[in-house]
Parts: sequence; structure tokens; C-alpha cells
Amino acid sequence: MHQDRLRPAAYAHTGADSDSHGVLMSDLYRAVIAHKPDLAEPLVLNKGDSLCFERRQTEWDGWLWCSKPGGPSGWVPESWVRAHDDTCVMKRDYNSFELTVQPGVLLDGILAESGWLLAISSGTSGWVPLSCVEPAKPDGLKSLPKKSRDLARGLGFLQAFIGLGAVGGGMALILEPSGANLGIPLELLEGSPFSTYLVPGIVLLTVNGVCSLVGAAASFKRYRYAGELAMALGGFLVVWIMLQVYLFAAFHWLHALYLGLGLLECALGWLLRKASAKAEASGQSF
Repeated sequence: MHQDRLRPAAYAHTGADSDSHGVLMSDLYRAVIAHKPDLAEPLVLNKGDSLCFERRQTEWDGWLWCSKPGGPSGWVPESWVRAHDDTCVMKRDYNSFELTVQPGVLLDGILAESGWLLAISSGTSGWVPLSCVEPAKPDGLKSLPKKSRDLARGLGFLQAFIGLGAVGGGMALILEPSGANLGIPLELLEGSPFSTYLVPGIVLLTVNGVCSLVGAAASFKRYRYAGELAMALGGFLVVWIMLQVYLFAAFHWLHALYLGLGLLECALGWLLRKASAKAEASGQSF
């Protein structure tokens, strides 16, 4: 990489004192061209550091070639320093670093500065040329139209109802494995692999309870895979009820209720999955 053409990128702690002129076109970007930085020693600076600088020709305006006394040199955004004659003072922390990206990699944009994008990829912050990336389409459920957002909200309430009931029932069985708290006789377990309701209570609490509440949170937040998660949880609930009916050789009205809720959760999850795929393919937005 020719250093007079491409300057090492920077990592900055942006905050209330940020004075960047960069405006992001999107919060999410996708790399369309591979970018591999040179192996130059990174330029690590702190707010208040004094530097010597010179104005070199570069493909991008707004960058100064700065040197740290006794240290490395590199490109620094001109708007991030206070320049006087041939010296300047840093306005913020700075760590010279460029991201290595391959086409298709997603990046969370932080700010744009003079032809470069400060972004996060796989937990690492750094810069890539804006010419190497493009705004990415919003992910799935984040971009659902209102009708489908209402569907996600309704699914979330259904999952919360199932989850809260399962948490209460599971805790009751764990605290009293005989089932006395819920008025369930131990005789129902005859012929089953269980001598008490402890193990069924644990499964009820964790899968139908906690996992359903996690599914509700995913639906409310319109997580990309909320539909798939709802289908899995609904399917487990259906299997759970059918196993109970088979093992206990009895059918209660609650079995019918939760069997119906499980099937409804599967159906709503399938509809939400379809809506997510359609929204992502078309790039719809709120």
C-alpha cells in the first residue's frame, strides 16, 4: 500500500466532544471490495499530544501527515487536531488502525470522515475506505411494515403468557415435586420414567418458561430470527403436551388450551418468518 495514497486508519473514542463532520448514510454497511491495510506500526495518540505535521498530497482531502516525536508517523484527520504553524495538538484519543475486510462482511458504522468510514467489525474498531463499502439493507424484522410489526408484538404477548405460566408451574413442581402445590396426584406418573414431578418441573421452567420469555423479548425487539425461534418453541410445546397425554393416559382441558397455544405460536412464527424474509429482500423500512 502506498502511504501517500492511503493513510493508516484511526480508532477514536467518540463522545460528547466529537467534532467530526462525518454523516453516516446508514448504521449498517457491507464490504463490497476487499481491503487489507499495510503493516505499518500504528500511531497511538492521546488527547493533548503535540505533533509535527505536513500537508502531503493524498487522494482524500482533510488529512494531515503527522509525526510523534520519537515515534511513528501517519495520517490524522485534520478536524481532530488544533493546528498552528507546523505543529498540532490532538483533540481526542487516536489509535492508527485499519480494518481488514472481505466482500460481504457487515460493519457497524460509527462515523464517516473525508472518504473513510470508522466502523466496528467482529468487535474490532477501525477504518475502511468508503469506496470499499455500501449501506446494507436493514435486517429482517427491523424493517417490517406496521402490519407485520403488530404481528410480532402479538406473538410476543402470546409467548410472554406461555412463559410466565410455565415459570410459575415449573417453580411449583420444583419446590414440591409431589405435585401437591398444583393438586396433581403422583399416581399420574405411574408407568412413566419419573417418580416425582421434579424433572418435568425443571423442563417446564427452563424450556417452556425461560426460553418462551426469551422468545417474547426477541419478538418485541423484532429480532431477525424471532420467527424461527417461535416456531421451535411452539413445536416443543406441542410435543410436550402430546407426551403428557400419552404418558398420563389422560386429557385435561388445559392440555387442549396449551396444545392450541403451541400450534398458534408455530403459525405466527411462520408468518413472521415470511414477513422477515420479504422485508429483507425488498429493503423495506419503517
